[in-house]
Amino acid sequence: QPDGTVAMIRPERIRISAPGTTKSADADQRQHVAGTVTEMIYAGPLRRYHVAVGNNDLVIREHVAAGREIFQLGGTIQLDWLRSDIRFVTT
Repeated sequence: QPDGTVAMIRPERIRISAPGTTKSADADQRQHVAGTVTEMIYAGPLRRYHVAVGNNDLVIREHVAAGREIFQLGGTIQLDWLRSDIRFVTT
């Protein structure tokens, strides 16, 4: 990415899962990173996770659904998103 440009992605487009989760059918179109849960907040029908990835704090939102795993503070998780969901913004 050029200087003065920042990569951005909407929090709801990031998928959160346990490390080593089985790859999806579109795995070749996704990027992923590992992170550590630093905060989890219930916000009505959503859970909002703050995840430390390197020196960055990412915010991920997911809909609360029956049977979905709840990730604990300090736990290691995997984040992934479609490459096409990334937008570049000039600062």
